[in-house]
Amino acid sequence: MSIPSCSRILGGARPPRTAAVAVAALLALSGVAAGSTRPASAAAESTPPIPVHSVEGDSTGPSRLSTADSVAPHGGESAAHRTASADASSVVSLGTPMLATTTIGGAVGVAEDGTPEIYTVSSRDDDMGVFSVLHGDTGAVKHSIDLGRGAHSYGVAVAPDGGVWIATTSTGRLLRWEPGSDDLADHGRLFASESHLYKLAFDDAGVVYGGTYPNGKAFRYDPATAELRDYGTVADGQSYVRSVGLYGDTLYAGTQPHAHLVAIDVDSGDRAEVALPEGTDLDQVVYDVNVVGDRLFVRVTKTGLNGTLLVRDLINGEWLAEFPGVSGLDVTPVAEDGRVYFSQNGVLTGYDVTTGETAATGLVFPYTAQLRSLGLGSLADPEFPGQSVLGLLLTGDVFWFNPETGAHRIFASDIELNPVRMRSLAEGPDGSVLTGGTGTGAFAMVDGETGDVLTSERFSEVMGMLTTDDGVYLGAYPRGRVYAWDRDRPWEWANIDDGGKVNPAEVYNGDDSFGDRTFALVEAGPDTIAVGTVNKSGYLGGSLVLHDTVDGTSEVHSDLVADQSVMALAYRDGVLYVGTSVYGGYGAVETETDARLLAWDVENGEKLWETIPVAGERTVSDLTFDGEGRLWGVTAGLVFQVDPEDGTLLGSQRHAAYSWPVDGGYALADLDYNAVDGDLYASMPGVGLARIDAADGSLEVLTDRGVYRMFVHSSGDVFANDGAELLRYRPS
Repeated sequence: MSIPSCSRILGGARPPRTAAVAVAALLALSGVAAGSTRPASAAAESTPPIPVHSVEGDSTGPSRLSTADSVAPHGGESAAHRTASADASSVVSLGTPMLATTTIGGAVGVAEDGTPEIYTVSSRDDDMGVFSVLHGDTGAVKHSIDLGRGAHSYGVAVAPDGGVWIATTSTGRLLRWEPGSDDLADHGRLFASESHLYKLAFDDAGVVYGGTYPNGKAFRYDPATAELRDYGTVADGQSYVRSVGLYGDTLYAGTQPHAHLVAIDVDSGDRAEVALPEGTDLDQVVYDVNVVGDRLFVRVTKTGLNGTLLVRDLINGEWLAEFPGVSGLDVTPVAEDGRVYFSQNGVLTGYDVTTGETAATGLVFPYTAQLRSLGLGSLADPEFPGQSVLGLLLTGDVFWFNPETGAHRIFASDIELNPVRMRSLAEGPDGSVLTGGTGTGAFAMVDGETGDVLTSERFSEVMGMLTTDDGVYLGAYPRGRVYAWDRDRPWEWANIDDGGKVNPAEVYNGDDSFGDRTFALVEAGPDTIAVGTVNKSGYLGGSLVLHDTVDGTSEVHSDLVADQSVMALAYRDGVLYVGTSVYGGYGAVETETDARLLAWDVENGEKLWETIPVAGERTVSDLTFDGEGRLWGVTAGLVFQVDPEDGTLLGSQRHAAYSWPVDGGYALADLDYNAVDGDLYASMPGVGLARIDAADGSLEVLTDRGVYRMFVHSSGDVFANDGAELLRYRPS
């Protein structure tokens, strides 16, 4: 294919917001009954409204947004009636409670004056990656360039001529930074079919090699001629090639969701699978591939976090060593002391390529061992003579280690703290508001009246949250984990794999059931919380987890609906109402088009009924009860109502069109009943934040900002987010 000619990109301007569609319409009655465990078809939306007499009732509400995640509206409108928006002044901003630095991909190089430089891409709240060049001696920012909306990068690499290449995710573009420049050369989107490019490798002539998603391709791109060679999908059924390494004329590519290592002849395109060491669990990901001299370093991991580093002799074709507990994304070149350095068990560790011996250094990484830039350089500090190991952590901190003296240091870079986008919202203890971050793991507790931040911590990506009399429960990604936070004890949490899980303490993880994302959490009777999970990359399905908060045991139901995940939960009178999604982990192609709604008897452990609430809707995003005890649900732009006794559809109304993606249509909308004013409140793509009259189903847009998550506070206030900004609507 042809590649667009190089243009200059000076930073992405944020496009104007698309005005959300405001639609008001009556909910239509449906006379179609739902049989026990047999799907009921959706009825036409054309009959009179249902009268609702508002009495006090309870409400429940439960969400890649990683750098690859998106909940952007897909636009459109499909109903005929509208209402005017509410007074915009009634929606107020409480600020951006979560601030953090997260560096995704990076590399280490040398400036023209011989001083070390660190190159990285960090995340900003407006869904934009920022490429930064740091002074390796000080952590000062020398250059900072926006990559444009949606663009982030795991693949930052230094070419033989000193130029820095950036492979973007979400936009699938290949960019180049010329040393000293304040802009980037844009080599265009390489493949129409590939939204993500990952880690890069180069030959001596500067030809670029890399891998893609969603079709798991390997490629070669020659900057001199703009010639692109597509090696095709590396292994059948594998949607990711996250990393490649080049050795002579052989390109080594690793795959996800299952571990395959494939050797590709770059001239002929012939390929052969390289068998991983005997006993290697193939139900994991080849996340990192690095070639150092005649050694191939391959890291396999179930989570993308800690994994096992495999070392292969490329001359003899033999596996030499395995090192568990290694985190990524890279290893260093061979240092002057003959060692290759990487992080093992949270400690910088050296591997002697001649003797095969390893030695831990004194550099212990305090928060996370996710090394996002890693290399060698000569520092100006006299305590670090000769050559030192240096790089950048996921948190934007610079680290140094000197092999000669053993001196080491970690300090903050000058990369700007950025607002963290919210992935989850919930009411917290004492009337507070809880916010959970995405992309950058973060958590905060906010005063809902003033917006003052009461607690702010680094954490995993928080998919869902729940406050009970016992404490606060946080649903974390990846590995489908649930943590319990005890506010009466100090926050002590350092890592998301094996160490540091003190407070919040892990009470459940989805490793045994392939769980990865935990969007829905609700109380399900005394001493029980219910959790809905989505399976990990490459796997359809998910689980309903019932966790006993007293004895710590968990009951897992992974087969409620075949090939469907659990996205939404509501509970009343001993029954859990479960909304599903046809989507599983990224890279798993859905087998169905209709999400389900079912009722689950908690005490007896049995399904009472199951239905398709509305045909063609692929995700039931949220569920809530109104004051009359009727069960309402929302998909993306459609609201429906069912009889909780048998699942009979009572009515449905589409408020905005939505184009379902191929995978990853997770929690897209929220719906909650407000017992104070008797109305329903919703956030939906293409609509914004809206109030729905529970009596006639008419909808009023409160703000058409790009609202994502929303919940109704016990006070009657409605809280929502636009990116990293917390919003409050106070009904009059």
